[in-house]
Amino acid sequence: MNQCPYRNLYQLKNSWKINSFLKLDKEYKSLLNKDSKKKTDGNLVVEIVPRDQDSKYVELPDKGDNVEVWGAWVIDKPKGWNEIHPAWKVIIN
Repeated sequence: MNQCPYRNLYQLKNSWKINSFLKLDKEYKSLLNKDSKKKTDGNLVVEIVPRDQDSKYVELPDKGDNVEVWGAWVIDKPKGWNEIHPAWKVIIN
């Protein structure tokens, strides 16, 4: 597991779990793979632990917030892209 900071929340979608698409700062673009670039418009998918999971470290951001996200950097095998799943710490700057 890697802990890596990311910034610039691009879009927030709510469902039974919280998914975010992060527009990465230039120095973090290497965290994307080919499928990330193609299927998510070059954004990093982040699955944020919902508030009902009782995580005191996770604050849910709004669209457009500048954030740092900490979590496990993994490949979503069914979709093929890289993502943070789960994000267990979100800092809104």
